[in-house]
Amino acid sequence: MKSKLFKLTKTHIYIFGILANVIPLIGLAVLGWDNFSNLNKFQLWAWIAGAIYYVFMWTVALSLWNKLDNAKKETIKSLEKIAELEKRIENLEK
Repeated sequence: MKSKLFKLTKTHIYIFGILANVIPLIGLAVLGWDNFSNLNKFQLWAWIAGAIYYVFMWTVALSLWNKLDNAKKETIKSLEKIAELEKRIENLEK
């Protein structure tokens, strides 16, 4: 997870998902609500629910990735401190 490519990919997935959900809204604004049949209106509401779910789930996923990155950094720091303490103990035993 250290690579810049992975971090860019996470952000790009989130941004492209939002754009994919915004483009139909632009079409709705251009065509107008009255030009949609009832079936299309139900599909539109389903799409809106899906868009909200998509944004929510990616927000959760990104926050979990950030927590995982932070936990990994803390673990590495702890392991480095343990290694330093082991070296001190070895020096004291000599």
